[in-house]
Amino acid sequence: MATESFIPQALREELDSLDQRVLLLVTGLPFSGKTTFARRLSKNLGYPAIEQDSLHQEAMPYLLALQVDPSDIKTIQILRMAYFAYVLMGDLESNNGVIGDTVDFIHQGNRYYFMKQAKSISQSKYKTIIFWMGTGLDTILQRYGQYEKEKAKNPHSNSARDPLTQGFLIEHVRASTPPKLEEGFTGIYYVRQSPSGAPFKISLKLGLPSGSHFL
Repeated sequence: MATESFIPQALREELDSLDQRVLLLVTGLPFSGKTTFARRLSKNLGYPAIEQDSLHQEAMPYLLALQVDPSDIKTIQILRMAYFAYVLMGDLESNNGVIGDTVDFIHQGNRYYFMKQAKSISQSKYKTIIFWMGTGLDTILQRYGQYEKEKAKNPHSNSARDPLTQGFLIEHVRASTPPKLEEGFTGIYYVRQSPSGAPFKISLKLGLPSGSHFL
C-alpha cells in the first residue's frame, strides 16, 4: 500500500489491520477540500474514489422514473442517498475499500438513510469510517469568492456546484450535525487544512473537537 506523510502511521496501520472491507466517507461543506482530500486518499490507499456530485446526471433517469416532485427536497435527498449507497456498495464488492465524497453527510438525516440503505444492499461485512473536513468558514467563503470570480468569466459553465450562494453555505453550517460513533461508524476522523491549501492534517481522535462544527 502506498503511503504519504499526510496519512498518520497509526491510521495506515488501522486500515491494514481491518479484516473486513472498508468504506471511507469524506464529508464537509462545499469548498472545504473534500474532493482534493478524497483523491489523495485514493491515490495513496489504492481505493477508488466516487464523488457524489458526479452521479447527478447518472441518477436523473432513476428520479424521473419515480416521478418525484422537484419541490419535495426531503424525498430527493433520501433518493440521492439511496443511489449513492447503491453505487458505493457495488464498488465495495470488488475492492478492499471505497472512498465516497459527499456534502450531504453533514446532515444526520442523510447519514441515517445512507447507512440504512447500504446495510440493506451489501452482502459482505464492512467497516465505515468518516473523515469530517473541518476547514474554517473564513477559508470556505474565500474559496467561494474565487469560485464566483471564475464563474463570472465563464457564465455558461455547467458546474455541479451551480447554483451556490453565500447564504446557502451559511445555511449548511447552521443545519450541519457532526457524526457520532453511535450512528454505526467504526471511526470518525477530523481533517484540517490551512487556508493556503497546505498538506492536510488528520486528527486521530475518534470524534470531533468540542465547540464549533467548523473551527
